[in-house]
Amino acid sequence: MKQARTLTDKEFKRALAAAAAHKLSARDVLILHLSFGCGLRACELAALNVSDVRDTSGKAVAEFVLKPKQTKGSQHARVFVSTAVQRHIQLYLDKSTKHRTCDYPLFPSQRRGGRLSANTMTQLLCRTFAEAGLTAATSHSGRRTFITNLANRAISIKVISTLARHSDVSVTSRYISVNDEQLRAAVEFL
Repeated sequence: MKQARTLTDKEFKRALAAAAAHKLSARDVLILHLSFGCGLRACELAALNVSDVRDTSGKAVAEFVLKPKQTKGSQHARVFVSTAVQRHIQLYLDKSTKHRTCDYPLFPSQRRGGRLSANTMTQLLCRTFAEAGLTAATSHSGRRTFITNLANRAISIKVISTLARHSDVSVTSRYISVNDEQLRAAVEFL
């Protein structure tokens, strides 16, 4: 099976620009930031509640736990959130969910109430990438880019595997893409 495309910083910015042009731009921009900045899967994004990313004082959290029903592996999973992604969460919370209850879906469905389904989340991500002209990018591109970017910063494969919530580092290693620029930079260390 062909792997999802890993995006460069420039391509990620193109995807953000495409999302910013959507009717629900704040929602769609945050979806991209959580995918690329936390490595969340489409099913995990769709399953998020306001209470997952907001503390009792209404502030974006630096870490949250996905419940088993929210994850691919049906196990609790810790997610660490960078300060940059926290800022995007806070902007979204202040703009969109200020008066909603904590158990409310973070990304509610506009058509039928409730939450976006994992399938709808996948379609939304693929449509955004297509609008940005990013061929071969899929709903898994954010997760793959997240893992590759960590590897490019010489983060331990064990740490990356833990952040990706993989049970085996061999799974994580399959996510890491290698390109000519990385290879050139590597030989410069000699």
